Amino acid sequence: MNESPAETKPDRVECPAAMDPAVRLFIVAAMLLGFAAWCYVEKEKYPAPAAWDWSHVNEAGNYVLNNFGPYVFGPVGLVFLAWGVVFLRRRLIADQEGIGRFPGTGSPSSTRAC
Repeated sequence: MNESPAETKPDRVECPAAMDPAVRLFIVAAMLLGFAAWCYVEKEKYPAPAAWDWSHVNEAGNYVLNNFGPYVFGPVGLVFLAWGVVFLRRRLIADQEGIGRFPGTGSPSSTRAC
């Protein structure tokens, strides 16, 4: 086959990453952040238990979840949110060296095969 100048192959092809992993991470992040907000709003309804023994385990569990849950679920939700943004920012490249990712994004370099 003869290739005309209009049919030359590109030296490099760039593609955005698929959105499926990012959407899943955003859903988990929204659930965690929503649960953190709910625990923060509801914490006044659950005072400390009268005693910290097995007969008051339900009151103690409610107190711990609603008073300390926002400090756990909030940051974990933010980590999932940031991780989803990182997934959206990835760019895959294909060139003479193979298929890889842009260097400097925390992903393998373009010289490394996928």
